[in-house]
Amino acid sequence: MSTCNTKLCAGALVAFDGSIKKASQWLHSVKAYFTVNATVYNTDEKKVVTTLAYMTEGMASSWSDTFYQVCEGRTAKYGTWANFKKEFQDMFVPTDTSCYELGWVLTT
Repeated sequence: MSTCNTKLCAGALVAFDGSIKKASQWLHSVKAYFTVNATVYNTDEKKVVTTLAYMTEGMASSWSDTFYQVCEGRTAKYGTWANFKKEFQDMFVPTDTSCYELGWVLTT
């Protein structure tokens, strides 16, 4: 018997380690999870805090710690979900894929 009463059990979120190779796919899974569970994750704050809670490993952990520290002094503590996604993508999703692909070729 399922114990998911307030949330749909559609693909549980997993920890993110800051891997550039996994960042875009991981963010897509987070957005899908929030869409499926829209009645639970119905504010920007809930989405941002939940996303940060899964950034627990590697470079993602350091980035989320810094994000929390910066938010401490804000009136609108965590900002908007749209701004958070942009900051996440600026940090973890490469815009110049040619360098990324070259790095992949050199390290594999």
